[in-house]
Amino acid sequence: MTYQIHEKELQNVFNLNAKERYEHFIGKTCDWEEVWLLSDSKQCVLKVVVEDVEYIPVWPHPEYAVAFAKDSYSEYGPAQLDIYSFVDSFLKEFVGLNIKIGVLPNLETTVWLMTPEDLQKDISDELEQYE
Repeated sequence: MTYQIHEKELQNVFNLNAKERYEHFIGKTCDWEEVWLLSDSKQCVLKVVVEDVEYIPVWPHPEYAVAFAKDSYSEYGPAQLDIYSFVDSFLKEFVGLNIKIGVLPNLETTVWLMTPEDLQKDISDELEQYE
């Protein structure tokens, strides 16, 4: 079960710069051991293309994903992955495919882009501190 989030916190996090949102994402996903994506009724994960860069957006809480999808991606809904499946399976599928991971994009779609390998390493490093 995910943590509670209030509208004010959601807006405050969306107002952070991309690097600060990235740090928030790492902390929350490792604390709660879950990652949220957007997927459609066929279980296809949302991929966003901006200026020839393709990325998969991810969030630490479903409310961020819902807010992001509201206007442009309403056919998508939040989908949860546990942190270990995300790191050990999901990210590995995209290694070498020139698809980035967009960490906690806000409503203006500013986003911290990572390679799957780098995000995998950062999450693994953070999780080691919890052991």
